[in-house]
Amino acid sequence: MTGFSLITAVAVGAVVGIAGRVLTRRGRNVPLWLPVAAGVAAAVLATVIARMANSDRPGPTTLEIVLQVLFAAAGVAVVAMTADRPSSRPSSGSPASGSAASGSPAPDSPASGSPASRSPASRSPGLGSPSAPGRISRGETR
Repeated sequence: MTGFSLITAVAVGAVVGIAGRVLTRRGRNVPLWLPVAAGVAAAVLATVIARMANSDRPGPTTLEIVLQVLFAAAGVAVVAMTADRPSSRPSSGSPASGSAASGSPAPDSPASGSPASRSPASRSPGLGSPSAPGRISRGETR
């Protein structure tokens, strides 16, 4: 990979990243650097792949630039779709984390919803469960 190819990859990735950030919905809270970094990384990856496929040319080829744009656009699109998704886990400082100071139930209390605290009727059949079809637990005969 030549220095000019690397500079071209960084420039293409930065331009596509900034364009992707501008076109991202305003409601998304994506930092400016994230789409740019994803675009640059994807464009450099495209340069490496293009150089591995066609390494006899001294400068960036048309194929290399097209791959840089396509890879950068794909990387920025993935970042734009996934960067500001709400977390499925509560953060460590939220009341749902189970701290005693917040009044939430302790992790071992029956209200916590752990499998050990549920009644036998509400548990799903698992390994060794007498109600699991086709399975025999220890001490049980057919």
